[in-house]
Amino acid sequence: MREAVGDALSVIEDQACRLNCDMFLRDANLHSQPQTLSGRELVTELGKAMTRDRLRGENLALYEVVYSYLPSLRRIHDALFSRELHQNVKIPPTPPVIFDARIPAKAFWDEINNQVFVIRVDE
Repeated sequence: MREAVGDALSVIEDQACRLNCDMFLRDANLHSQPQTLSGRELVTELGKAMTRDRLRGENLALYEVVYSYLPSLRRIHDALFSRELHQNVKIPPTPPVIFDARIPAKAFWDEINNQVFVIRVDE
């Protein structure tokens, strides 16, 4: 996922790509004024929104449009629907079971947010 974010950061610098992404975010009601975000913030917010929606059990079809502008974000989509993720994280709807050893979605969100979406500058 980190690699996908990095690849999207290099593409978002293109003026036409940025304009299309801004229009998508505004039209999809994901951000009221996306033009106020830096390219890094825009890509990070898109990745966070996709992850949050998936952990809530929502459909990510809304983001299909943005994959034509930022193709690397499809890799985030694919990672969020991977078998490994579903086996290890409780993603709604969860079936009734006696014992569920999967981690809660909130704990996963905290970890993935820290590892992928918090960008640190090397010292």
